[in-house]
Amino acid sequence: MDVANLYANARNLGVDPAAFLDEIPLERLAYVHVAGGIERDGLYHDTHAHPVLPEVLELLGELRSRVDPPGVLLERDDDYPTDTELAGELAAIRAVVTR
Repeated sequence: MDVANLYANARNLGVDPAAFLDEIPLERLAYVHVAGGIERDGLYHDTHAHPVLPEVLELLGELRSRVDPPGVLLERDDDYPTDTELAGELAAIRAVVTR
């Protein structure tokens, strides 16, 4: 499951991402990935090149409250941060998954 895409689609379409989580078979979840993005011209873009937004982490937390994901992956495909920034993002993801 791509939590960042779920967030982007829900935000851009004006729908509740939790409603999507209500409809899918979470017992079949293989892994989860998250990524960052930015807003351009009124639309949110899942870029994999920016820090993960707090709202995406909140959605990851909502997912985690429903299921224990087998794994969570941070996607970064461009504009790589410093090691310190990357460690901070991973720590934030870990904190959500382990709470």
